[in-house]
Amino acid sequence: MRRGGCPKVNYECVREGMCNAFMFVQLLDGWREVHVSKMTKSARWTNWIQWLVDLRRFPRVQGITLVCDELNARYHEVVYAASARNDAFRIQSKLVII
Repeated sequence: MRRGGCPKVNYECVREGMCNAFMFVQLLDGWREVHVSKMTKSARWTNWIQWLVDLRRFPRVQGITLVCDELNARYHEVVYAASARNDAFRIQSKLVII
C-alpha cells in the first residue's frame, strides 16, 4: 500500500439462496410493514396480498395500488389459481397492479 493511501479490503459475497421480501407501505400515515419468507412460490404471494386486502387497517378503502418488481408475472392468474373463486374476485376488485 502506498503511503497515505486508503486500506484496501476484499469483500466476498457468499450466496445463501433466495427469499421473498414483501414490503407494505402507507406513506401519508407513516405505516410500514415488512415480511420475509424463504418460499418463492406464487401461493405465498397470494397469501400476503389476501392479508393486505383483509387488513382491518383499511376498512373502507376502494382500491389498493400494488407496485411489483416482476415484469413477467401473471398476477391475476396467480390469485385465481391459489384462491377460491369468490375470494379471488374480491381480491382482484380491490387491486390496481402497477
